[in-house]
Amino acid sequence: MQESILDTTQSPCTPSNHLAIYVRNWHNIRNQSITSCRLHALIALADIHHLNTTGEWLANDRFEKWMRGPVYKLLESEYPAFDSTELPWLIPGEVVTPEIPVAAMYYLNMVCESHEGDSDDVVVFTAFRWANRLKQREDIRTFTIDW
Repeated sequence: MQESILDTTQSPCTPSNHLAIYVRNWHNIRNQSITSCRLHALIALADIHHLNTTGEWLANDRFEKWMRGPVYKLLESEYPAFDSTELPWLIPGEVVTPEIPVAAMYYLNMVCESHEGDSDDVVVFTAFRWANRLKQREDIRTFTIDW
């Protein structure tokens, strides 16, 4: 078996709206719908995984820990965080998928695949629980998470 040459430790610091388009496309390609609340939660989970692995954030926008889950303020206007209405499908050619770093794709794919069969409530609760476990968020060198 050939080993992967993927460098998941690079620091992509990708705009959160680019991550959102990637996650929407991931679901559309698999004929799955997605809601805004699930979108925020999946990006937060990828962000936390990346932070735990590399010590650096994945997205350039920091999520806020709100009462009902993580919210990216820069995404809030286009994707209301607690809207459970399905987002319209992206039409190929209409929305250009921005290029994102390989590490960002890796972490987004990982969380999307691991939560593929989960309800929105489960995904949001998981992201909420992990976000609440972040300790000393400002000083990411001493970051720890209780798995």
